[in-house]
Amino acid sequence: MRAVERAIARVAGRQDNVIALEHLLKAGLGEDAVAQRVKGGSMQRLHRGIFLLGAAPPTQMARARAAVMACREGAVLSHRSAAELFRLLPETGGEVEVEAAFQEALYRDIVSPDRLAQVLAREPRRKGAPVIRALLEDPRMTRSERERALLRLIDQAQLPRPLTNVRLHGYLADAYWPAEGLVIEFDGWQGHGHRNAFERDRKRDQVMLANGLRPMRVTDRHLKHESVALVARIAQSLRT
Repeated sequence: MRAVERAIARVAGRQDNVIALEHLLKAGLGEDAVAQRVKGGSMQRLHRGIFLLGAAPPTQMARARAAVMACREGAVLSHRSAAELFRLLPETGGEVEVEAAFQEALYRDIVSPDRLAQVLAREPRRKGAPVIRALLEDPRMTRSERERALLRLIDQAQLPRPLTNVRLHGYLADAYWPAEGLVIEFDGWQGHGHRNAFERDRKRDQVMLANGLRPMRVTDRHLKHESVALVARIAQSLRT
């Protein structure tokens, strides 16, 4: 029985504790034993032929994985379920805000404009393609609430509006004043929580400086709690 338990744990451990009946049977557990475990509460049936080990409620990832597994080979998570899983949209129900999810996905490098353009070129009539195409073609498109907040501050201070989401020397700049060479990049814990992101951002700054541009990093705290000082620093940088 220990060998059976180890085999089950090995498979389920790679799948957020979700396992299919076929794998339970392959591990050596009979259908009657599976039913007994479900009845005893040590296993939960999430879908037909799909089970969750343990009595704890399934996580969001476990629910998503179970649904995909229940649909068999070739199935993928999509639409709002995928957006919620990547935290592009809240888990609560309601109307889907396509633009907000699209912008956040770009900001967090989950997708890129180039890759999306390639998909649109391959499948121009796919459902939703016109919406994505319009977002890609909008030069004033902002990728996150941070950029919208920055533009509001700039308008209130009557400063010249920057270009947003401009590709400069291989990087996508959040805000850019061409005449002054000023580039604003947003720093947030959500998008910079690992070493690779830290190294990438340092390299980005070096590339900007090497090409005569002046990068300025802005955090959420600057936007929310130091907005007046932030606008003053931007104004001073534009003057110089």
